[in-house]
Order: sequence, then C-alpha cells, then structure tokens
Amino acid sequence: MVTIFESLPSLGDDEERSYVINERFVSKFLRGKLIYKKTSASEGTIRIRKYAKINGWTELKRNSNQNECRMEFKKGDWDLFVYHIKETNVWNIGIIKYDWIWNLGF
Repeated sequence: MVTIFESLPSLGDDEERSYVINERFVSKFLRGKLIYKKTSASEGTIRIRKYAKINGWTELKRNSNQNECRMEFKKGDWDLFVYHIKETNVWNIGIIKYDWIWNLGF
C-alpha cells in the first residue's frame, strides 16, 4: 500500500504527502492526502489517469461536477480511490486490498 501511495505521480512543484494505515485485525487500508498548491483540478485528473493507465490500473468510475472529482481504479485485488474538492489543494487517496482476509470481515 505504501509503495502504491508513494508511486503516485507528482502533480506539481510544491507538494505535501501524508498517509495513515488503518488496520482491521489482519487486513489493512491506507488513507492519504496529497497537497498541491499550483495544480488545477483538470490538470491533476489528467496526470492521475495517465499514471493509472501506464501502471496497469483499470479506471472503473470517474465522476466530475462543478465542485468535486472522484475517480476509482482497480488492479487485481487492489482498489485505488481519488477524491478532490475543486478550489482546494488537497487530493484524498484511498488504497484497499480486497483479499480473502478483507472478505472475512477482519
């Protein structure tokens, strides 16, 4: 999870990255934030979609409206969620591995 998070593309010059790994007994999921002060929502979306395509992620959903952008990608049993509220600098990231342990409810 950390490797996936750290491999996400840089969207601008000045950035701040932070993440928290939450555990449900054995399974884990990562919630992270990427902060880019000089990147527009459309530019960031294009870069993330390009990163996903190059790295073998399948785009499942993309919803974009006047205030927010949501993207969902899948690669094997990994899911990557990207959420961005326009007019802010924060890109919220979620990474989950839906394996047999997750499916048992742990």
